[in-house]
Amino acid sequence: MSKRSKRATNIDPFLNPEERKLVTFFNPLSPVAEGYRTLRTNVHFVSPDQPLHVLAITSAMTAEGKTTTAANLAITLAQEGHKTLLIDGDLRKPSMHRLFDLANTQGLTNVLVGQISYEEVIQALPVEHLHLLTAGPTPPNPSEMLMSRAMDNLVKQLRGAYTYIVFDTSPVTAVTDAQLIASLADGVLLVARVDFSRREPLVRALQLLESVQAHVVGTVLNAVPKKSALYRYGYGYGYGYGYGYGAGASKKGRKKAKSEEPAAPSYGPLSPQPSKPNFSSIEAVATQELPEHLSRNRRKR
Repeated sequence: MSKRSKRATNIDPFLNPEERKLVTFFNPLSPVAEGYRTLRTNVHFVSPDQPLHVLAITSAMTAEGKTTTAANLAITLAQEGHKTLLIDGDLRKPSMHRLFDLANTQGLTNVLVGQISYEEVIQALPVEHLHLLTAGPTPPNPSEMLMSRAMDNLVKQLRGAYTYIVFDTSPVTAVTDAQLIASLADGVLLVARVDFSRREPLVRALQLLESVQAHVVGTVLNAVPKKSALYRYGYGYGYGYGYGYGAGASKKGRKKAKSEEPAAPSYGPLSPQPSKPNFSSIEAVATQELPEHLSRNRRKR
């Protein structure tokens, strides 16, 4: 990662598109970074009796902001002084190494097949207390590797070495990989994006996560416009990243994402007695409580 000067209020125009996503590092005093710190605080307090030491960050579809959310959340945890490991668990389409401008010649896949130990492939990042385990070479059998005993043992080892482990995963509705990682995590955050995410994939993603008894602790709503009531009320700061688009994006959403500066996410935690959510809009899915059957599953843990 190249070293650039930090500005207190604006994103540095000399940063490349990948660096602009790491706002908590390159622009830590911005409202964007503050929004991620709010997300960090919510993660700390959403499950006080069962601390979330292993987190899986996922989304229903591609291009909803899960990788950016995972990276910035990990950075804020490390900035708080916690020893944190960020893992690229998207073995089919890894991108975390590009985000930090690092090599991906060896990584998680090499560890899982026993070619090398995790200590040898973990890379230090320019944030104190933060390390990265890249995905490594793409294997022919990603799902089988993630459901292997080697993966289970690795997570157990890493729990003893790090305070927080943050997984970036594949989209839930695309392949089973995200479900496998979610089943190993203490908590799952589902990322959705305004004017991009769709109701049906989000509902399906929740169903798939429930099927493996994943502990879905809340959702992160991406690309909230500053004029939104959520922004005014204080849930977070609106933003649009404008990188990559998948099926289901509206033309309006695409134009908006390209024109807006990065800012920060909204966060919707679960409540002890959730009301029935209104699925009439993506905003409702991401900011209201999750369905009651998911809350009951959470209380069983």
